[in-house]
Amino acid sequence: MPLTGLSVRTSRSYYSRYEAAYSVVRATITPTPATGIDGEQVRVDLVRTRLSGPDVLATRTITFGAGAPEPAQAVSFDLAGLMRDGYMAALRSYRTGDYSVVATSLSDAAVTASARFTVTPMTPERMRREYLAGLPLTQIERQMPRQQPVNATGVTVVEVARLSLSGTGALIFTLAGKTLTWRGGAAVTLDPVAPQTYTLPEGGAGTGYLVVEVDPAILPVGNTSDTLVLDYAVMTDESIVDQMLAEWDKWEHLIGIRFEPTIIVTPRLVATEPLYDAIEDGLTYYDHHRRDEWWHVKTPWHGLKRIDAMSGWMNQTKLMDIPETWRTHIERIGFVQLVPTSGAPLMFAAPGIFPIPYSNLGQLMPVRTLPHFWQFRVLAGLDQIPPALMAHVAKRAALPILAQAAQSRFPSGTTSYSLSRDGVSESQSVQAMGIFKGAMDRYAADTGLMPDGTDTAVHKLQQLYRGILMQVL
Repeated sequence: MPLTGLSVRTSRSYYSRYEAAYSVVRATITPTPATGIDGEQVRVDLVRTRLSGPDVLATRTITFGAGAPEPAQAVSFDLAGLMRDGYMAALRSYRTGDYSVVATSLSDAAVTASARFTVTPMTPERMRREYLAGLPLTQIERQMPRQQPVNATGVTVVEVARLSLSGTGALIFTLAGKTLTWRGGAAVTLDPVAPQTYTLPEGGAGTGYLVVEVDPAILPVGNTSDTLVLDYAVMTDESIVDQMLAEWDKWEHLIGIRFEPTIIVTPRLVATEPLYDAIEDGLTYYDHHRRDEWWHVKTPWHGLKRIDAMSGWMNQTKLMDIPETWRTHIERIGFVQLVPTSGAPLMFAAPGIFPIPYSNLGQLMPVRTLPHFWQFRVLAGLDQIPPALMAHVAKRAALPILAQAAQSRFPSGTTSYSLSRDGVSESQSVQAMGIFKGAMDRYAADTGLMPDGTDTAVHKLQQLYRGILMQVL
């Protein structure tokens, strides 16, 4: 029997190559039909979506049928062990969901499925444990399910009525008529084609309701039931990860160095380079005045590990390629110097604005500078994120997370609240920002953020990871 369908599920939504417990991506591949398949092979790729497009980092091949009794098979990829040209390959995500596990039938490429995930320097679990330790990230004005529906695929709860009772309730999907019910309330019929948002009323004397978003394309193929537990809404892992990713981007720009080995190209080379993570401006040519000196270029790419391509352009016209044998560079400060071979003076001996092949001299006007002349493809950045830098960025990311959590738990103007359980009442008075402010003040002090907003950390981190700033004249 041929393979007609596949599904892929990863064990987690977030992974990190810096944490041993969370560095292995485990994916379960389930075939359709579940039995009776005749030795079908499936390629399983670990894919990172770079700025340039998909990049396959690793591949596994599995076989369904051929005497294998299990209906599903598992594959794993260790992010910490993935290397390319001697450098780490599984870099941090620049946006959520830019990694995926893709399964494709080798006999029919149309039979394919994928599951997306995010790679972060620090997982939300570690962030909660080490930098948000013991602090409640709850919203007392809002309820949400502790877990989204699992069996009712395609259904996502986006809102819970404020007066809904906490505790459990059954969310039931009925295939006949395609309906959803919540806690025995009135059945709501779903649109079989277009994604929609629906309000599901509670049954009995309850006045609560659920608001759900439904994607009919991935609804279950049979009747299902999910037991949802309503409680105070908790800040999601997605919110924590979004803030962490934004903080990593911010500090890379402030310090002026990529935190992991990153492929950078300039605009003229985009069309010819298959893989890259970032596009940055080309560099200006400066006339060095002295004709007995060969060129040197101060690049902005500190931690310059490798130059894959270097060429000179005037607008859209390429004037020269600088061969690898001519190039040398200082990694820490990104300084590039040309050391030509012995035959080079014959090729670049003609006088002019700057040494170029004689055949191109007539194309140029006498200028002292030429914007965006130098075009590059480089690999630049730190080998990996140092623990001290990891802690610094985590503490800075914790500041807005804790501020948001404090506002959610104690809305503006609230100075006290009461809890009542089984006839026993408890009253407490709290200061605005209360228990959160101590942690925020400590993290601000640890990371050089002064009460007046002055940030003393940027210059120190620049010197630590880039070196002393110098200008070559």
